[in-house]
Amino acid sequence: RLAKALFHAGRDERAAEVLERARAASPDDAEVRELLVTHYRKADALEPLARLLSDAALGTKDPATALHFVREAAELFCDRLGTPGAAIAVLRRGVELDPEDKELALKLADGQREAGQLDAARATLEALVESYGRRRSAERAAVHHRLGLVARQQGDLPAAIEQLELATKMAVASAPILQKTLGDLARESGDLDRAEKAYRTLLMAVRRRSADEPVDVGVGEVLFELQAIAAARNDDTQARELRDSAL
Repeated sequence: RLAKALFHAGRDERAAEVLERARAASPDDAEVRELLVTHYRKADALEPLARLLSDAALGTKDPATALHFVREAAELFCDRLGTPGAAIAVLRRGVELDPEDKELALKLADGQREAGQLDAARATLEALVESYGRRRSAERAAVHHRLGLVARQQGDLPAAIEQLELATKMAVASAPILQKTLGDLARESGDLDRAEKAYRTLLMAVRRRSADEPVDVGVGEVLFELQAIAAARNDDTQARELRDSAL
């Protein structure tokens, strides 16, 4: 009643403090939670709203209700706030409730990777790959891409390159950016032939793109990478030709 009176008087922040204390004393009180949810949405207070929904998901016994809270909390933490590491607990709860929800599992892996839980992230992603069976798709390519990033962070460059190569074969739409990552990885591992192949494939894709197709890399950037490879091979002629093309 006090919180409602404070809201009515326009003292929203004070009302929220009262409700948070009430929630701490009675975490399962649905009315308190709904009043806070309404306030945080109105104030566009995304982080406290995400935490509130996360706590609700973890504390609610009804699976359908809990899953509803999980999905909204996951959308806030991962998509709007860009902090998947803060959502690991609620995402794990969501995966337990709905093992078939690949989007939640992918977000869980992102959170684990952000939090430095690389072994856990790799296990989550490998389980996701297995769930696709033999089916090849852009969605599966996203899983291989993330596996490549995890392997790279673990220092396992051969595995990272293998995963990126699998991803590029499955994701036509995002192939250019995947080729860029693959080229970077191959160059980092000292495999100049593989790096050159990836960059040349990327160069063709960038040159063929339509004006309205978003590709976060330019021709000059790719030519610069190819020039660096030529220089590493002491091929001054090719390096000079690539430099002139970039100019």
